Amino acid sequence: YEAAILSGGASSTSHWTELVGQDMAMTLSGKLTETLIKQSPRVESRIEASAPHEVIEELRQKFPDFVKACDEGSMVPDRFRFYGPVVRFQNSLTGGLKIIMEEIQKKR
Repeated sequence: YEAAILSGGASSTSHWTELVGQDMAMTLSGKLTETLIKQSPRVESRIEASAPHEVIEELRQKFPDFVKACDEGSMVPDRFRFYGPVVRFQNSLTGGLKIIMEEIQKKR
């Protein structure tokens, strides 16, 4: 599938060094930016690299959502909104938004 990657919340230098190489946008905290500047880690395109076969098989056995994400046709579009990682992301996002809105209301 063709996609542009938007990565938010990078918290480790590896989030930067392991994802370079394609059309993407990534948000970095000020602290992580400082760390990257100081460490100047080696940057090498690895986005196309595959994980070892044994790792992929272990993920397949332990996480049904992994199979749904990787195998074409294993999840129909209508089920995507109920897909575990999507639901967890939505819950996290709406939970954070609720906290922000509550703080704004307190200050009004």
